[in-house]
Amino acid sequence: MTWNIKRPLLISVAVLAILLTGFGLGVVPINLFFLKTAISEAAREQTGAELGIEGPLRLRLGFSPSLSAS
Repeated sequence: MTWNIKRPLLISVAVLAILLTGFGLGVVPINLFFLKTAISEAAREQTGAELGIEGPLRLRLGFSPSLSAS
């Protein structure tokens, strides 16, 4: 294959990979379990009140990003 054929093919594959990655990040939530203590400590320092996060802490990216905790 010549470079004239490879270049558009590589660009197309890269664009497809970026689109699929973006879609995947929007559909699959990211578990932020490792940030629970840091968030609790920051809330205590700022407000003086205790914040306990016992359940999952999830971040969902995409067209309508959201952060959910329980």
